[in-house]
Amino acid sequence: MPRLLLLLSTTIILTAGDARAPLLLDGSSTVYPISVGMAEAYARQDPQVDLQVQVSGTNAGFRLISTGKIPIAGASRAYLPREFGVAAAAGHELIELPVAFDGMTVAVNPRNTFCTSLTVAELRRIWEPDSRVKTWADVRAGWPKETIKLFGPGKDSGTFDYFTYAINGTAQASRLDYVASEDDNDLVQGIAGDPFALGYFGWAYFRTNQQVLRAVPVDNGKGPVMPTSATILDGTYAPLSRPLFYYVTKASLSRPEVAGLLDFIFAHPAIVEEVGYVPLSARLYHLVRERLKARTVGPINADATPGATLEQCLARGEVGAAVPVAAPAKPAAAAPSPAPAPTAAPARPAPAVVAAPTKAPPARDDARQLRLEALRDASLELARLALDERTAVSDLDRCARDVRRLLDDMGADAGPTSAPTR
Repeated sequence: MPRLLLLLSTTIILTAGDARAPLLLDGSSTVYPISVGMAEAYARQDPQVDLQVQVSGTNAGFRLISTGKIPIAGASRAYLPREFGVAAAAGHELIELPVAFDGMTVAVNPRNTFCTSLTVAELRRIWEPDSRVKTWADVRAGWPKETIKLFGPGKDSGTFDYFTYAINGTAQASRLDYVASEDDNDLVQGIAGDPFALGYFGWAYFRTNQQVLRAVPVDNGKGPVMPTSATILDGTYAPLSRPLFYYVTKASLSRPEVAGLLDFIFAHPAIVEEVGYVPLSARLYHLVRERLKARTVGPINADATPGATLEQCLARGEVGAAVPVAAPAKPAAAAPSPAPAPTAAPARPAPAVVAAPTKAPPARDDARQLRLEALRDASLELARLALDERTAVSDLDRCARDVRRLLDDMGADAGPTSAPTR
């Protein structure tokens, strides 16, 4: 039987000690519970598999899979067409595979009895860059003049990208004076320990910790809506409903254990529900497995008809080449539209992500420029963390490793006869 080791609350290793190369899963902390549940179940089916499940965030997972360091990455947002281009330029074709639906949950401490709902506009005032909100009274008249202690994902998180775009209108545009962590368990503990705290994370983490948290209904103009299986599935919990994804490199599917694990994942939706997320419809899982079987690379929503559902995009196979873009499209619920029974009402359609026009993948010089931009961003982030007295040593180490890795990648890209210029 495989054994389970828990490492720093962020890594599990399931191994039978055989000589096969480890199968690595990394990426989103939101998708992490699905990965752990699936890995444990699959290891029981195949005791010889060597599975290592880690959590570093959606963006860090992209950097790992796009450079070939891992075969599978979990993501709490869809990869950008630009990111598909970066991976392709590095020789790695990515297949996009939706696995579940999530409703990002805005949570407070149960001792907070006054915050019974928040509008999208109020969330924006709280989280926007240069926000002047310091106390609960700054959010709504009549609320206490108590300081809000904010908790949220770090910049390597796809949840951070999605939430900031959905609420603030620009991905990664956010106030910085909050407690950030790539481990959602840290956020849960922070909110549970402060009666005036507020934070956000994936629905599974709320469902697992309902005894120490309270979800806040979100009002998008049609009245407050709680995140539930039904409101996430039909898209009425807006704008914080979203699909979750796995990405796999096409070449890695030649490994039987990689193809076997992914086929297992999409054949066992009950595990998705067990860990706290909303499974896709049976029709959607069938289409995803067909996409995996056909080795269809590229983003699902490329060239999709505006207003098309996720199921329609998968069924029509609307896949285009990856192109660089400045920012993700406006996030949408992307809820499935299962085939109705003869007497049933049709499912409520949800808008799909609007994609950029199809163009050729970026040339080598374009890819090198994208790597330079990534190196610049990582270096600036390292400098910011170093100047912040609240920064943990582990966060500094992580960011420094990212900078070193990007420098190594730049050196490899330059070839043996040239070196990067200063």
